[in-house]
Amino acid sequence: MTTSFSGAEQSLRPTGLGRYVVAIFLLVWLAGWAVGETMAIGFLGMLLRSLAGAAVGKPAPVPGGEWIVGGAAVAALLFIGVWLTVWTIGGVSAITHLLRSLFGEDRLQVSSDGLLLERRVGPLSRARQHSRSTIRRVRLRRHDKAVVMDTATGIDVVTTFGSVEERRALVEWLRSRLLLPEQGTRAFDPAKAPRGWRVSADTGVTRLTRDYAKARAIGAVFLWGVVLLLVAALARNSVASIGGVIVLVLMLALSAAATWVTFSRRAWLVREGRLTAETRCLTWSRERVFTSARLDVERSVDSDGDESFVLKVTDADGSRRIASGLRDETDLIDLAHWLAARTRFPLKLPSIAR
Repeated sequence: MTTSFSGAEQSLRPTGLGRYVVAIFLLVWLAGWAVGETMAIGFLGMLLRSLAGAAVGKPAPVPGGEWIVGGAAVAALLFIGVWLTVWTIGGVSAITHLLRSLFGEDRLQVSSDGLLLERRVGPLSRARQHSRSTIRRVRLRRHDKAVVMDTATGIDVVTTFGSVEERRALVEWLRSRLLLPEQGTRAFDPAKAPRGWRVSADTGVTRLTRDYAKARAIGAVFLWGVVLLLVAALARNSVASIGGVIVLVLMLALSAAATWVTFSRRAWLVREGRLTAETRCLTWSRERVFTSARLDVERSVDSDGDESFVLKVTDADGSRRIASGLRDETDLIDLAHWLAARTRFPLKLPSIAR
């Protein structure tokens, strides 16, 4: 029997025995995580001591790793720093998931301003307000049956708590309260840019580019900063040494990557009957023009049962990938509809998306 929601506020809590199985697994994993975290922090401390000793002329190499001095120490420091950051983020995420799966609660309140979503773990809570104007649709995600909300900036998970029937009822409750279209209605407008993309007019042609300027800027600053550190390390070591060779190779590779991230640009030039893939980097450029083509959204499933989707444009001379996505095909389908409306190319969708 499907749960019925009423009123202006609802809440869901985790249910099912499966969450205890997940909790046991996370506890075991977190025990190993704590050991790895402790060892990595200790190794990081020894690396910093080695670098500090080399700077004052009193090397204190890592025990058992006397080669990790000078430039090699800088390379090892970069590696362990990145690894430790990722490992720490993973551990914090696991702890958060463990606590939420046992003691969590998701509260939703609909008002004239929009939707207030509050996530609670015991006495701790975090709230986020979503304006009505930014909400495009609310749906039950196909692969994991989570309640998600498509907004102007991305996909927000509303809740994974409750039974599937409760989540399905919650979707209908949110749609009725927020005055959203019925399930299955595409929140796609050919006059607006697809989510995650930017649109600009360029001499009668619509230029479509990925909207990741912020991520690109952060990546460029990080890469150039690492390159500067490697240059400083190289200045203190002979290129003929093992450490100098390692630093030189890293510096060249990261310099090429930083140049590409900073100066490369990719775009799709869209007009009726024509779609052009454009790639530029400094003075170099390349174009691939598609005419009399078709658009295909292809679905594939790996050995673990995970789905992936790829949007391609294909003509008599070959094909080119436009975008791809894992598990959730919604944004990819919207992009495919947008391109089909602009180019008048025929569109083929997988059966699950028709």
